[in-house]
Amino acid sequence: MGWDRIKDAFFRAARGASPRAEYYRPFYGRVVAQSGNTVDVVPDDPMMPPGGLPGIPLRHGVPGLAVTVLPGTSVIIAYENGDPSRAYASLWAGSEVGVRLLFAADMITLGGAVGAEPPPKGTSLNAALETFLAAFAGCATASNPGQVQAAVNAIGAAAAILATALPTTLSTAVLVK
Repeated sequence: MGWDRIKDAFFRAARGASPRAEYYRPFYGRVVAQSGNTVDVVPDDPMMPPGGLPGIPLRHGVPGLAVTVLPGTSVIIAYENGDPSRAYASLWAGSEVGVRLLFAADMITLGGAVGAEPPPKGTSLNAALETFLAAFAGCATASNPGQVQAAVNAIGAAAAILATALPTTLSTAVLVK
């Protein structure tokens, strides 16, 4: 019983020296709504404001990244310099999944393993492959040297089109336009 009084006195003295001491530690909470890069959060800790924290910035440490999250996403609430008026939500408290990621960047590299390649796709690649295959088909049906030469020229042109389509579709870097 004496120890509790000493402990309580110590904590009262510490709070008196720094009335915002509790705002120097992180808290957990859940997102209830999001508008752009701000979220409305309901803290899990009962010492936090009972009405929640509306419109606090969502900080995730990646410049140029905007994240859209689902209601119920668990976040960590912190206060810049222990200032209760400067709350923000950061990081993720669990295995949360963003609904949408938007990068404001000129180049985004996906993967990381040497030689990693995403599956080729896209209309430019499909059009190039169709042109290339049509040129080969023309070669197979050619019956005289003029037609063979025309088909070979078409294959060369199709190969050039294919070469411009492949670097953007088979690269681990995505060019953002």
